[in-house]
Parts: sequence; C-alpha cells; structure tokens
Amino acid sequence: MRFAMALVVLLGLWENPAAADLYRWVDPDTGSVKFSSYPPPWYGDAAKQRRGPKVEVIPAGSDRVAKPEAVSAALEGARRLDELEAERKVLLQQLVRPGPERGAQVLQKQLETYSALAAQLDKLDPIGANARRAETQALIDRILKGEIR
Repeated sequence: MRFAMALVVLLGLWENPAAADLYRWVDPDTGSVKFSSYPPPWYGDAAKQRRGPKVEVIPAGSDRVAKPEAVSAALEGARRLDELEAERKVLLQQLVRPGPERGAQVLQKQLETYSALAAQLDKLDPIGANARRAETQALIDRILKGEIR
C-alpha cells in the first residue's frame, strides 16, 4: 500500500513539459486575455494582422515567471482601482442624498468631481466602464422621474 502511494506521488511530481507554442492576445469584444496552442485566424496574414489585436507568441518550454516588481505593480493597481470605485460610490450617494446647503454651484462641483473620477476609472478599468455608465444612467433616470430629490 505504501509503495503504491509513493509511486503515485512520484508520478505526480514527474514533469512532462508541453511542446507547443502558446499564443496570447486580448479579445477586443470582451477585453479578456485569450491563450491558445493554435494561432488566431488573423495571425500570419499581414492585412488582417494590422486590424486585429496584437498576438504574443510564448515559445514552448519557456519559463515565464512574473517578476516580483510586476506582481507588486499589479496588486497596487488593483488596490487603487478598489479605492477609486469606493470613492465613486460615495460620490453617487452624495448626489442622491444632498445636504441642506446644496445649491447649483455645489451640485456642479459634485458632478465635475464625479465625472473626473469616472473618467479615471474608465481609463484604469475599461471593461467595467459599461456597467458604471449603466449604473449612472439608472440614477439619472430616477432623478428625472422625480424618484430622487
């Protein structure tokens, strides 16, 4: 029994490297990163390749390990995105529930701040831009219908 378990562990640790190149690109419709062992249809055709997304070829057997700096930068970017999203939610709440001193100038300043923040978020996270716009539009529709004063 122990011999069989040791054999299973050894077979699990034995590496069998893949021998195929990988192709990586960003899907323009969804913004998601795609990996494939086959090149995309436009790859290799100069005319189509100019219009299509850039394709990165990862050669077989290459060990691409993320450097600590890259991981740190990605984590920092994600943290910043979360902070901006939280700030956007607070600004939306301020627009929905105005204070007693709210006048046209205060409202204009709040809208300018919100617009600048939304533009920053759209730049950092273009994939989430449509959802944010839909949320903002729903709020505007509620204000126009008189549901929010």
